[in-house]
Amino acid sequence: IRAGRVPLDTRLDVLAAAARRDSANVQQALAEYQSQRDPSDPLAGFRETLYGGSASAGRRTFLENRQVSCSRCHKIGGEEGGDVGPDLAAAVARWKQMAAGERREYLLASLLTPSKQIAEGYQSAVVVTVEGKVISGVGREETSEEVVLVDPQGKRIRVAADDIDEMQKSTTSA
Repeated sequence: IRAGRVPLDTRLDVLAAAARRDSANVQQALAEYQSQRDPSDPLAGFRETLYGGSASAGRRTFLENRQVSCSRCHKIGGEEGGDVGPDLAAAVARWKQMAAGERREYLLASLLTPSKQIAEGYQSAVVVTVEGKVISGVGREETSEEVVLVDPQGKRIRVAADDIDEMQKSTTSA
């Protein structure tokens, strides 16, 4: 890999195989490779994932993998999934407008640092009413008359502007 002779779409497999080897030489070479990564780059440890892969395997992960729970918050093209985060078909539309070299990195950064860029209309919000009731969810709409939040179960909650004592929006993703 360090000599540049391993194809980009094979590097992740080589690194995974090296990590499983008991050889001290292989482990030392792997450690040296890992130590050359830029510590200020949040994507550094994952750059090998930018190449290769399978769209169908990614879809299965999105829909079925409970460890990542993508579909808890997102849908793809209006299909099954949550309504707390944006429909990922919109992300694909933005992705298609990018230069080819930026596309994979954009997707990786979106997965690893989801709070870096929250889509408009999907910021978490906490509303405290004049009666002291606390309501939290994703701030979907905000007008001079009302605020509409979506709770984790997808239920839309409308709060009249006159009933709001305080509202805070979050800049982080779930």
